[in-house]
Amino acid sequence: MVNRINKWEQTVKLKQNRITSQHYPESELYSDEVLRDFLNRYPFVYVKLIYGSRGRGVMRIGKNAEGGYTINGYTASGSKIVKEFKSLEELTKTTHSLYLKNSFSKYIVQQGISSFTSDGLALGIRVHVQYVQGKWVVGGMHGKIGNLDDGVVSRNHGARALPARQLLVQHLQMDQQQVQKTETNIERLCLEAASIFHREHDWLLECGIDIGIDHEGKIWIFEVNMRPSIKFFYYLEDKSIAEQLVMNRKKLGRK
Repeated sequence: MVNRINKWEQTVKLKQNRITSQHYPESELYSDEVLRDFLNRYPFVYVKLIYGSRGRGVMRIGKNAEGGYTINGYTASGSKIVKEFKSLEELTKTTHSLYLKNSFSKYIVQQGISSFTSDGLALGIRVHVQYVQGKWVVGGMHGKIGNLDDGVVSRNHGARALPARQLLVQHLQMDQQQVQKTETNIERLCLEAASIFHREHDWLLECGIDIGIDHEGKIWIFEVNMRPSIKFFYYLEDKSIAEQLVMNRKKLGRK
């Protein structure tokens, strides 16, 4: 059996912690009532399959210019979704029949966070943390820029990688002091998040944490990946980060 911690279990643990709870979007198990409530309070939301990965089963739902609703995202199998609906009732009827029909799958509804570059592209930061010689360390981090339409900033859906510092300076116009403060706060937050799960799951020796930054500079945890890939780090011109991650994996006894 593959060790995993699904998105709802992550939600519960991260919201219980004094530090991470301040940086995790409001999230609840899916129901029509929860979806309606969230859409009344937030410009857009995400509906996420709790066992989904690589952007599969993630749908961005928001109000459109005509007063209806738009779904933009991916089915559980990874197929692209773009649909318009005149009413919330029409939307939920369609999602039930097409996307939520697997009774063994559960979804969460999550507050949408506006994490965009200054020119309107979706952004994220992947932080790869590893448990090396008895303590959690940040092995590396990189920036990601993806599609604004669905907001899924994933290598599997066309996002591009760039150095995290370049993202902060060029795309968020941070000065050197802001960059250093942001990087330090991201590292502290991610190390805390990893420690939360490691206390109960000693098999967890590394994880990839997806981070967003809103227009006020607040840091948000979007998701914790328990089986993280390091392939995207090889897209960076500087290969030393990927090499460090590999060295740390060898210390962990992993290939």
